[in-house]
Amino acid sequence: MNETSPLAPARLDHVALAVPDLRRAVDFYMGQLGATFVVGGDNKIQGFRSVVLSVPGGRIELLQGLGAGAVSTFVERTGGGFHHLAFHVEEFDAYLDQLRSSGYQLTGLGANPDGLRRDVFIRPSTMDNALIQIIWEHPTFLEGFDHSLEEVLQGEGIIVG
Repeated sequence: MNETSPLAPARLDHVALAVPDLRRAVDFYMGQLGATFVVGGDNKIQGFRSVVLSVPGGRIELLQGLGAGAVSTFVERTGGGFHHLAFHVEEFDAYLDQLRSSGYQLTGLGANPDGLRRDVFIRPSTMDNALIQIIWEHPTFLEGFDHSLEEVLQGEGIIVG
């Protein structure tokens, strides 16, 4: 595996936590730790609700499963907790090539329908049992996601689906 990547360094985008009670988790991070709401909504295709919060030094994504799906299965199996680390990259395709040529197995390659966001996960079995997400987002990706936190918690915001 490469010791030093010739690509621009990846930046930590967020830490994702899968939770059984999204409202309780939001109340804790905002009420006790001073986090602020950034964006959120439902991913109807993958079956989860997401709330992204900002804290000094980074972002936290809180995930709650909606029916059948990977997040619900994870929470049922583990009770919730750390789900994945996400890194933002500027050269998405070059990172994919580098990861594949270094022997990492990728899964869940996705793209937002408007082409403003792409992501992929590195299989935990090839990365020390940690789920790592690689993301590229156009600077305008979040424009138009203007639902309030309360609307998101009530299921009125849709990210995908």
